[in-house]
Amino acid sequence: MSSDGQALFRAVCEQPWEDTPRLVYADWLEENGNPVRAEFIRVQVALAQLPPAERWLHPLAARAAELRKQGDPGKGEAKVGRGKRVKRWSKDLPVLEGVEWTAGYHRGFRNGVVFASMHTVLTFEEMVTAAAPVDWVQVKGLRPFMVEALLTRPWVRRLAGLSLWGEVGTSGMEALARTDALGRLERLDLSVARPTDAGVQALATATSLTNLRRLELEINTGGLTVNGLADLINAPALPRLAAVDGIDWPLLWRARGTDLQERFYQRFPETYRR
Repeated sequence: MSSDGQALFRAVCEQPWEDTPRLVYADWLEENGNPVRAEFIRVQVALAQLPPAERWLHPLAARAAELRKQGDPGKGEAKVGRGKRVKRWSKDLPVLEGVEWTAGYHRGFRNGVVFASMHTVLTFEEMVTAAAPVDWVQVKGLRPFMVEALLTRPWVRRLAGLSLWGEVGTSGMEALARTDALGRLERLDLSVARPTDAGVQALATATSLTNLRRLELEINTGGLTVNGLADLINAPALPRLAAVDGIDWPLLWRARGTDLQERFYQRFPETYRR
């Protein structure tokens, strides 16, 4: 790749929330003999601008699949994480111990990565965030004291999705509530984080989570009760939150006979129902 192409791609990686760098890079690709890849980026960018419910059956989705099959076919050319095959458009993604790239493309690029540990984050974060416009990250093996350190990493401010796997606990959830680094975050997965009433209460007052749309809080051994759920329902600090997944059974079942269940689904209408 020429220096011009490298500079344009770097802009894509540094601003994953912006469409303009992607479209400028697509123009460069077309001018340099890669029209299929260029169109794929443009089509996926346009597709992402549609309401989610309209994307799957839209003609743009079919066109994106056709372009991917044409430009990123069949046999993989590299392996990334646990032996998973990666196709031609992803051949430059680094192969790193403890790092897995998610399979799909979003707005023209691979965008998700799973780190096996906080140590893996600190070791490979610069290589990973320079290789793709990463805006979804999962970190495994976390402990409460690690969460605050994770939230200081510069690339966290780019994220639309964050998944924390481990015993995040109350102090970790309080760190999430205190940080000002999550203003772009739309999805937060705490499904194995052992949420508590105190932690959920902290999240309910978080002033930087104004774009959060979906929260995953898997029910656990009893740390989260209907009291914590009520705090979420009444949270003015989470104006766009439309779904709280994973706690409808048995937590809401315990609230039967009260108005809590009805209020829950009114407040979070996009919640997945089991």
